[in-house]
Amino acid sequence: MSRLNFKVEAKLDDSRARAARLKTLHNEVLTPTFMPVGTHANVRNQTFDVLETVGAQVLLANTYHLHLKPGPKFFKEFGGIHKFTTWKKSFLTDSGGFQIFCMPQDRKITEEGARFKSYLNGDEIFLSPEQSIETQKAIGSDIMMVLDECVPSTVEHSRAKEAMELTHRWALRSLEARGDSLQSIFGIVQGACFKDLRKESANFLTEHPFDGFAIGGLAVGETKDEREEFTGFCTELLPQDLPRYLMGVGTPIDLLEAVHRGVDMFDCIIPTAHAEQGLAYTFDGRLKLVRGVYKTSEDPIDKNCPCSTCKRYSKAYLHHLFKSHELSGSHLLGIHNLHFYQELMKTMRTAIIDGSFMKLYKDLRDRLIQDDPEFPNNPPLIKRKKLRKDIQSLTEMYQDKGYAFANVLRTIQVVPGETKVDIQFSFEKGKIAYFGKISVKGITKTRDKVIRRELKIREGMRFSGSAMRESKSNVNRLGFFEPGSVIFNSVTNRGKDD
Repeated sequence: MSRLNFKVEAKLDDSRARAARLKTLHNEVLTPTFMPVGTHANVRNQTFDVLETVGAQVLLANTYHLHLKPGPKFFKEFGGIHKFTTWKKSFLTDSGGFQIFCMPQDRKITEEGARFKSYLNGDEIFLSPEQSIETQKAIGSDIMMVLDECVPSTVEHSRAKEAMELTHRWALRSLEARGDSLQSIFGIVQGACFKDLRKESANFLTEHPFDGFAIGGLAVGETKDEREEFTGFCTELLPQDLPRYLMGVGTPIDLLEAVHRGVDMFDCIIPTAHAEQGLAYTFDGRLKLVRGVYKTSEDPIDKNCPCSTCKRYSKAYLHHLFKSHELSGSHLLGIHNLHFYQELMKTMRTAIIDGSFMKLYKDLRDRLIQDDPEFPNNPPLIKRKKLRKDIQSLTEMYQDKGYAFANVLRTIQVVPGETKVDIQFSFEKGKIAYFGKISVKGITKTRDKVIRRELKIREGMRFSGSAMRESKSNVNRLGFFEPGSVIFNSVTNRGKDD
């Protein structure tokens, strides 16, 4: 029996989405749930008061980083991560497998474990499945993860199989190392983008008494369609009565698609990492607050959002903070993003329970992927190639009237609240000009007059852009010259219009 007492409360006929609850050593967790990432036992730029306020139920901390600093000995002596941080709810600790994967030049993986260099001081560190679990036990997390070998999802079949089989052997060693600890432990399904391997991995792991199962090895190189396909494929292979965790995913649309395919738990750095870049997430898509269009906006990020940032601050002020490189910008925007992620989870859970999830899914699927819906960066009505052609035509129109140095200027302004732009053209014409002396140079294959016969321009003639273009085309058609080698140079004497 699972240590988490996992219970499914609602399932659907038209989706694999489900609402459930589980009980850790510290609190009850309602699913679907999103776990903010606190790699070093803290969520970047945030306080635990904020995390409590936004409604986080579980935080993710990383075994690899905490193994290096402050270390398992410290946690044992201090009394664990909950006392250390004062966080009263749950912690899940990743095993360190992904961080080892991210150091291809500084690690060596063997049957015994992974040997790598500390990023802190260069010391050689050895992490085995047993040591990973011992560190997680010292940390005192509610949910531990087995040590796994993560490989890019794009590797060949043989490499994926090799890593999967090592992960299985490490999983059993991790399970045994847990011993009689009351902490829960999850197995990790691997197999890259190969269905036979994913099936083999799920079948192997589900034969053993894990308290839940994670889907690993995704979001590491595959396409969005592949990620969704293999997420759904894996959830169908996993037990109905245990939680399913999709590791390291993702954006709001990723979460929506994965819940639809039966995933219960998620973690990702996106809400806070993207906040540092000035990106805000809402039910109507993503806002890039560093853009100038928000410089004078008096509105909050989301008028319907009750988070402390939206209650008090305008987009103009947040824009100013980022342009001024103030750290408070990341903090305030992180509060909003974390709140939004929790609200998205709650909204999906409510819709699953009342049977309206598919209606919500169809509604949000298009809304969540928008970028700056009020001020689209690339309005769909503009076709750059066509605009350049129009500018060329306008330029030639004035050149045909004799304005040799005509210049067309264009200004584009987005119409607020619409997917339209206003385009204003202005013209710099200069003086009327005439063709003066016409010289033909660099001819070796024919006579001067053969070239001149093809010219549409004459000495003394008013300047004409179209005549210049036709002349060049005619000379090229003669076939005496390499493509691109015919050049028409205009030489203007100072003080003369020719």
